[in-house]
Amino acid sequence: MRAFYQGYAEFKDYRTPALKRKDTARLDAEVWRPGGFDGDFAVLDLGCGTGRHLAYFSAKGINKLTGVEFDEKAVAAAPEELRGSIHCTDILEFLSVDAAHYDRVVCFDILEHFSKEDGLELLKRLVPRLNTGGAILVKVPNAASPWGAGFQYGDLTHITAFTPDSLAQMAAAAGLKAESFWGHQLGSPARRLRSRILHRILGWLIASPPQIWDGNFFALLRPR
Repeated sequence: MRAFYQGYAEFKDYRTPALKRKDTARLDAEVWRPGGFDGDFAVLDLGCGTGRHLAYFSAKGINKLTGVEFDEKAVAAAPEELRGSIHCTDILEFLSVDAAHYDRVVCFDILEHFSKEDGLELLKRLVPRLNTGGAILVKVPNAASPWGAGFQYGDLTHITAFTPDSLAQMAAAAGLKAESFWGHQLGSPARRLRSRILHRILGWLIASPPQIWDGNFFALLRPR
């Protein structure tokens, strides 16, 4: 596995994020509103990469931001004004020494890199770190969808595949409840419309359509 991560910067083509108006509008729709974010929140972004979501949260007025990213090359590509908020270390090691509490913990494209056991351990460690009303926002490839295989198996560092049901099962084992799920819609508005039409037709044709058709899905997890 280490050999695959050594070439990760080239594989992912790290670049400093530049959020356009359309990017902000999409993140408003798929992260901010369904995640119930607020400008006064303390936010922890695990596996923050080049700081794309940290930059978004900063632009939305959130000042209490903490990122964790083990890849030094990703951190080097983060916006200069945010690098001081990013801890370049292993996620579980960070949680073993960090004592802060958070209103939202963001885990985008992270859990699939962990074994089931380590993913469960991660969620368990996060529960006591949440403030009252706090929640964990997760995004993973959708193994329940026929479009999810490319996201799950397009990266050799992905270990565990999730469906909404299996993520809810892991959440329950960690003392969390999966409050809501929603899809990660890609492409232009016209493509998204065509996808919705196709999914309605497929849902009518087959006996057991997936709960979410999109190749990735989000979940909002709260302590029980």
